[in-house]
Amino acid sequence: MILGISLDNISAERKDFQGGEFKVTYSSEIKDVQEAKVSALDAKVADLRFSFDVNYSQKEKKVGSIKFEGSILWKSDPKKLQEKWKKEKKLPDEIGMPVLNNMYRKCLITGASISEQLGLPSPIPLPRVELKK
Repeated sequence: MILGISLDNISAERKDFQGGEFKVTYSSEIKDVQEAKVSALDAKVADLRFSFDVNYSQKEKKVGSIKFEGSILWKSDPKKLQEKWKKEKKLPDEIGMPVLNNMYRKCLITGASISEQLGLPSPIPLPRVELKK
């Protein structure tokens, strides 16, 4: 169960974006699994440290990026999760799927606002309103 997600570092840049056709790619990575204490629960939880990158390219040339680093607190025995992480560098599926879904949601929604400030297209498709004929 996810207790919280926070972004600790965000960096973004626009290089030579000209408008027109472009490609957006995402990459995500769990960097580490640590132990954290949550005072409100009086419990130790797993602190999943992550990075998430949004990259823009045109004609094979990088024209922009948004990079995130953050943390997701997962309510479970941190020692067991740390042991699995150290051995396999992988989260169990029942943890990995909700963690990745929430990471994508948080970073892409935040990235949509940042991309607007930089004059880059949104990293996620936005709905379009069209007139019916």
